[in-house]
Amino acid sequence: MPKPRSRGVNPLFIHLGSGAGFFSGMGIVALAIGLAFALPNRWMLAGCDIAVAVGMLLVALSSTPLPPYVLPVWFVVTLVAIVALHVRSTSMRTRAMFAGPALASCVIASAIELPHHITPDPPAGPFNRLYVFGDSITAGIGREDGPRWPSIVQRDTGVTVVDLAISGARVDDMTRVAGRTKLGDGLVLIEIGGNDMFRRTDVGSYEQELDELLTRVTGPGRAVAMFELPLMPFHAEMARVQRRVSAKHGIMLIPKRYFASVFAGADATVDGLHLSGRGHQRMAQIVERVVGKSLKP
Repeated sequence: MPKPRSRGVNPLFIHLGSGAGFFSGMGIVALAIGLAFALPNRWMLAGCDIAVAVGMLLVALSSTPLPPYVLPVWFVVTLVAIVALHVRSTSMRTRAMFAGPALASCVIASAIELPHHITPDPPAGPFNRLYVFGDSITAGIGREDGPRWPSIVQRDTGVTVVDLAISGARVDDMTRVAGRTKLGDGLVLIEIGGNDMFRRTDVGSYEQELDELLTRVTGPGRAVAMFELPLMPFHAEMARVQRRVSAKHGIMLIPKRYFASVFAGADATVDGLHLSGRGHQRMAQIVERVVGKSLKP
């Protein structure tokens, strides 16, 4: 049987999905505003206009769930600043009055988002059992040329891994699985939500089902960790729901840069989405890196 051909994911999608696109967009805008203030010649201003547009586009496409008022304020302040900096007769003091708030808004927005990209401490353990709830990223589609990541984690750590993932599953499917599964002591790891994004599940239903899933898997003797989703553009509300519900239940939310990094490289997937054998190895390495200290046979 021929070995399946591995395919990579567009690096731009990985950059945006990991959340790095938000920070690079903010950085580009801040740099453009600074240059427009310091070097107000015609060619520099034209280049800064283009840079601001590119930076704003990166921020918009990154699906970053900032508080609702932050991005509108940032957009207006930045737009006013770049327009004001085009007026040649404006004094340096007046220019600084417009450029300063624009730069500050970039810094403030980045500072608000930054804590969500810092890896939290793993759940207190040790646990000798790992329950995995997931979709086809975990369950596979039968074309991966090697073992799937739950099997690799079990082999590497020596703990018992209970693989409950189902190809094509959405959050409501995992909620039903959790309802009919008797969970004992252990660490619960959740990788779910991608199919809700692709199939355009209503955000209200997504939040309700995710809340119910976390309610069912939490309990005495168990800790829960969940992968934050690398989202397609303009899905910030799903990210906001995931952060809100995970905070409500006090679970570990693994920053989305980890999940996004699994897809990097030409050999990561078999079809541009589902993991190849090499992709499953990368996923196992990430799981062991972020929650490995919680697992002990």
